Amino acid sequence: AFRTVQHEIFSCVMSHFATYPEVRKLVSTGHSLGGALACVCGVFLATAVPDSVVQIATFGCPRVGNPAFKRYAEGKVSSCWRFVKRKDPIPKTPVKVSGYEHVGVQVLLETNGDMILD
Repeated sequence: AFRTVQHEIFSCVMSHFATYPEVRKLVSTGHSLGGALACVCGVFLATAVPDSVVQIATFGCPRVGNPAFKRYAEGKVSSCWRFVKRKDPIPKTPVKVSGYEHVGVQVLLETNGDMILD
């Protein structure tokens, strides 16, 4: 799915940077499957635009890549925060034994409103 819009996103970002050269920060965000796409997009932009500062924030994101992707992503983006509501089944997919891992730091949102950094 991401490859179908990858060039358009890159062109849009480069156009924005050309118009506003003092802006170098990008935040990629999404929910559920959109969170997975935001993670892939954030890593792509951090790689394709190395002089930018890329942050990722996802909500209820499933696992996105293998351990090599996790290491690569965490080395490229400046920060990645995963907001997860307790008992949400989506962040538990695909199952960990399939080789997929989460990228970034988990912020667990409790049902009583508390937040726990993992």
